[in-house]
Amino acid sequence: MSFDVNRLYRLLPAFYRIRDAKLGAKVLTEDDKASIAQLTAELDSIINQDSLEADGIRDLLDEKQRGPLKALLSIIANQIAVLEDNFEQLYDDQFIETCAEWVVPYIGDLVAARGLYVYPDADFSQRSQVANTLSYRRRKGTAAVLEQLARDVTGWNASVVEYFQLLATTQYLNHLRPTNLAVANIRAWDTHLTVNKPFDKTAHTVDVRNIAGKSGKYNIPNIGVWLWRINGYSHSKSPAYQVDSTRYRFNRLGLDAPLYNNPQTDAFITHLATESNVAMPIGRNRLTDLETFYGRNKSLLIYKNNTPVLPADIKVCNLSDLLDPGGNVIGWANMPVNKITVDPVLGRLAFPVADAPTEVAVDYFSGFSTVMGGGEYSRGKTFDAELDNIIKVPLEQPTIQAALNAITATGGVVEIHSNGYFFETPLVKIASEKKIELRAADGFNPLLVLSGDISVEGGDDAIFSVNGLAFSGGALKVPLKTAEAQPNKLHSLVIEHCTIAPGPVPQIGARASKAAVPALIIA
Repeated sequence: MSFDVNRLYRLLPAFYRIRDAKLGAKVLTEDDKASIAQLTAELDSIINQDSLEADGIRDLLDEKQRGPLKALLSIIANQIAVLEDNFEQLYDDQFIETCAEWVVPYIGDLVAARGLYVYPDADFSQRSQVANTLSYRRRKGTAAVLEQLARDVTGWNASVVEYFQLLATTQYLNHLRPTNLAVANIRAWDTHLTVNKPFDKTAHTVDVRNIAGKSGKYNIPNIGVWLWRINGYSHSKSPAYQVDSTRYRFNRLGLDAPLYNNPQTDAFITHLATESNVAMPIGRNRLTDLETFYGRNKSLLIYKNNTPVLPADIKVCNLSDLLDPGGNVIGWANMPVNKITVDPVLGRLAFPVADAPTEVAVDYFSGFSTVMGGGEYSRGKTFDAELDNIIKVPLEQPTIQAALNAITATGGVVEIHSNGYFFETPLVKIASEKKIELRAADGFNPLLVLSGDISVEGGDDAIFSVNGLAFSGGALKVPLKTAEAQPNKLHSLVIEHCTIAPGPVPQIGARASKAAVPALIIA
């Protein structure tokens, strides 16, 4: 804000400021003096005096030492700040790009956008639909507008196909379409993969059946709108699951899961979507174009011993299972000799025996239908804003257990800033009428590799909340008795945006594999 308390205070003559400081010193209690001395010692112990921590302590010291006049000015400054924020928001509300969500339908009214409804707590926004309303009208009736409208209304990736463009017909000599051959190009590797799909390039004979019955598509008046419910969700610097010294899986739980591409946003509304604009599994042949898919801010990146692997060191191939005559898995096919091999269909990668890594991390995208179960998507709205005692792991405490122990009596937040494995099984104890929130910071999704169950014990009206984490190998357990044989009086257990891995548990690091375990135990 332009007028904070210190700026207003400096506008006063020095005479009034000196008198105010003297009056403030007179009204200090012994507790205030002790607190000021403690804060001063903490400030002196900080090496970087320009850090946020040092600024916070200086603000606390100023608050405790200020006189009555400066205290009054702080109240005035706070109200000025509220007024300034209101003015700034009113200005932002003039534009669809920056307005508050509740203003979107009103701006939509100004441009006569139809079909708008107010959804205060919805995860999606109608902002793009209103912003593109004029573009819709200028290009009314074109495939590009239908595609953009479908994308804006549903929030899903979309592709519009004009089926007359794929008809095998005698072409008009003044309007030739060289790519629309009357016969299929069987030499192209992707011909059979795209037939009857949105990015089909093969010409078809006319189908006179009704498109409404999903029988006939390829006819002159027909248009198809294809939607993708599955979207691509990022995993950044995620530890790769280690099968042995040279074999890894992208999925950190050890699952064979396909890799998805990172959908590229259309720069112009006139551009029809291609395969790079929608979230789709990456095929082996498609990934051979490493320049398109591999690298920072792209669909895939491999870190070997914390160093990004160069595209020249990667080869794409089929790493499916090798079976013996009895049907038992004895290894993977096409193990590399001198390059790193990647199989995007199975989500596997392998290293040469002579160049086995000590640590492997990956950036990649997986497919899922919505934002749930934890991930790098925004979850800030679900955090408890009233808890201001936040301990960051591993920035301020090395382990989750150490951070939980530090706030047992006071309550607060343990916030994890990592996408890695955490090999620990915390014991949660919460004092009466306190709340502890164990959460992943926005943009992170850590995995707790448990050797047992997470036991949660609390006093009267105690609350434990978990947000944005994944668990493997154990359950969240609320025992009837605490470790001291006292009644467990925990009031609430809140679980949001978490994944507790179901089914048999694979070996991860030193944690051995085990049979399927319950996800939640109240006993």
